[in-house]
Amino acid sequence: MEEKIDKLISIMDKLTDIGDNLLHPIEFLQEIGYKLLVAIQDYSFNICLVTGFIALILYVFGYDKGKRWAFVIPCIYLILNIVIGAITGV
Repeated sequence: MEEKIDKLISIMDKLTDIGDNLLHPIEFLQEIGYKLLVAIQDYSFNICLVTGFIALILYVFGYDKGKRWAFVIPCIYLILNIVIGAITGV
C-alpha cells in the first residue's frame, strides 16, 4: 500500500513541476540556460584540448591551417570561460 502511495506522490510531484514550468516559463528558461552554460564550461576544456592536439598533429604532418587552429583554440577556450564566468558568476 505504501508503494502505491509513494508512486502517486511522485506522479503528483512530476505534474506539479510541469505545471510550474508552464506557469513560469521565464524562470524555466533561465534555469535551463544556466545549466547549459555550466555544462559548456565543464566540457569546453576537453573539447578544446582534443581539437588543439588534432590541429597540432595536422600541422606537424604538413597541413598549414593546423598551425592557425592550434594557436587559436586556447584563445577560444579563454574567451569562452571569461564570458560564461561573467554571465553565471561561477
